[in-house]
Amino acid sequence: MCSLSVCCCAALLLLLLLKCMLGRRCRSGGGLSFPCLPRVPVFGSLLHLRSSLPPHLLFTQLSRRYGPLFGLYAGPHFTLVVSEISLVREVLLQRGREFAGRPKM
Repeated sequence: MCSLSVCCCAALLLLLLLKCMLGRRCRSGGGLSFPCLPRVPVFGSLLHLRSSLPPHLLFTQLSRRYGPLFGLYAGPHFTLVVSEISLVREVLLQRGREFAGRPKM
C-alpha cells in the first residue's frame, strides 16, 4: 500500500513538473511576456535546438511556432530571439541601451 502512495505522489510531481516546463512563458523586466522554449536544468533549451536543419532554417521554423519574439536558455543564460525586421529595428535602434552588453559565460 505504501508503494502505491509513493507512485501516486511521484506521478503527480512529474505531471506538475511537465506542466511548468511546457507551459512556461518568459517575463522581461518591463513586465512583457513572450513564449519560451522548454528548458531542462543545466542544458537549458539547447536540447530543443538539435536538428539536422541549418541554424537559419531551424530558427525560421521556431519563429513560425513561437512567434517573432521568443526566448530560450543557452544553459543558464537567457537569450531573446527576434525574427521580424520591425522588432529588430526596435531592439537595435530604439532600445539599444537596454539590450547592449553580453552575459559573462
